[in-house]
Amino acid sequence: MIVITKHSGEAVLLPCSCADVQDDPQDIRWLKEPGSHFIQEIYPETHKDYLDRVQVFYTDSPGNMSLLISHLTEKDKGIYRCEVFDFDSKIYRDITLQITGRTCGTKHVQLSEYNETQSPSYRFILVAVLLLLLLLGGAIFLYLRHERMINTHTHIHARTHTHIRTHTHTRSHTLEMICDFLQDDVTYTTVVHGRNPKAAQVRINPDDGTEYASVRTT
Repeated sequence: MIVITKHSGEAVLLPCSCADVQDDPQDIRWLKEPGSHFIQEIYPETHKDYLDRVQVFYTDSPGNMSLLISHLTEKDKGIYRCEVFDFDSKIYRDITLQITGRTCGTKHVQLSEYNETQSPSYRFILVAVLLLLLLLGGAIFLYLRHERMINTHTHIHARTHTHIRTHTHTRSHTLEMICDFLQDDVTYTTVVHGRNPKAAQVRINPDDGTEYASVRTT
């Protein structure tokens, strides 16, 4: 005999099926407390205590005669029998249903099982958030590094440009000083010794004001 234990307020499926679900028995019947004075028929005639609380799958799948009872109460405990009629033969199965009341301990166990079942999804969400934060941090780091490299390159370029300008200015100033020095008034004299006395010959370059004198002596 099969024994099933459930809590008040839950639903229970009492199994009863053919070896081949395609079989189509001639008739089926569900009873409670068979062989006693308190026998109740649940299917096909439904006792008043089970109205709107039972469901069978026989009409959809002939080989499946299981019975579903919802909203269990303490009164639902007992022995249930599934009877299957096939022409002149009858087979049956008895199932014992035990009903226990809910306790705080039971609620705590069920809550723990629920949290344990749901915890993998929370872990997945937590891992996804951590990965997203790592990617965001890496992107910010690369961006700041790129900006720092650009600023460093700009500073070096500015310093190099300033140095070139200073060096060019210094060279220009030096060239100006050399040119000023070369443009000072200079007198060039050429003395040639000869036998016949002559007057000195003087040439003046009107472009730069330079005077050239040639003195020949003999």
